[in-house]
Amino acid sequence: MYARLGTGAFCDKETFGEDRLLTGMNLTAWPEFLSKAPLSDIAKKDLARVCTEKVDYFPGLSKDEKRARLAKMSYADYLTKICKVHPEALPFFQTFPHDLYGVGIDAVPALGCFESGDDYESFTYPVSKA
Repeated sequence: MYARLGTGAFCDKETFGEDRLLTGMNLTAWPEFLSKAPLSDIAKKDLARVCTEKVDYFPGLSKDEKRARLAKMSYADYLTKICKVHPEALPFFQTFPHDLYGVGIDAVPALGCFESGDDYESFTYPVSKA
């Protein structure tokens, strides 16, 4: 019944200034999906970039070295310091790991996001190929 809606993301009023349900995360291109999000243009652009590009942010490092670096930083730091995502984009991802870890991306190691992925198979955390 809800298959054509895809996975959604809820933007709450307290965080984003308005309540808005975004549907079709796994069915539409990221720029289109984010076009309806109550986010700044820079946040939308950075989110679309980091969710679609296939970049090795740790070139020249072995798989073990990459995993060690990811284990020593929060996912929020990975996005802002390594991927160069504008901080305005972070609230979009903040609650994604709640169902697995009970905390947000500021407290979850980037390696945890890399290893866990999404149990709905509609989303993968933007993370360097480890």
